[in-house]
Amino acid sequence: MENVVLRPASDDLNIVLKVSRPFNYLSMVGGSQAEVLRQELKEAQTLVADTQIRIPRTLIYEGRERRMLGIRTKGYVIGQEYIAEDRTVVDVEKHLSDQKLPSLVDEYTHEPRNFIASGGFVYWIDPTNGTIGRVLKNTGIMKLEDYRKLRRRLSRLIRFFGL
Repeated sequence: MENVVLRPASDDLNIVLKVSRPFNYLSMVGGSQAEVLRQELKEAQTLVADTQIRIPRTLIYEGRERRMLGIRTKGYVIGQEYIAEDRTVVDVEKHLSDQKLPSLVDEYTHEPRNFIASGGFVYWIDPTNGTIGRVLKNTGIMKLEDYRKLRRRLSRLIRFFGL
């Protein structure tokens, strides 16, 4: 829901591009969206430091300026290394649990496609907070970890509505 994901037509380009969708602008009003995502990426990298979880090489660029409900904001473009899945880690959920990352176990339960096993490692493909998680965190309504737990419990319903 947050990004449009584009894969180049040529397999020689080992990159995936992600471009923000208009609705996502609402969760980052008042600041540089690229900077918000860079900060979330840094927090995720800190979370998985010294574990067997990897985040693909990711570059976040400022996008063009847009107006959303009369508010000016700049979009973003994410360039991320493409990771081909080889399923070398058979039980990704157990692997995340073994790394003592309960928040990521909740994330995996809700969105297993966000994790790819390759080369004996598990890659966390989109480590950003997501639109709803970001709004809840920034408004102080709920911590991101609590949101992930709640979202895991409501996964089927959330997937039905595309959240």
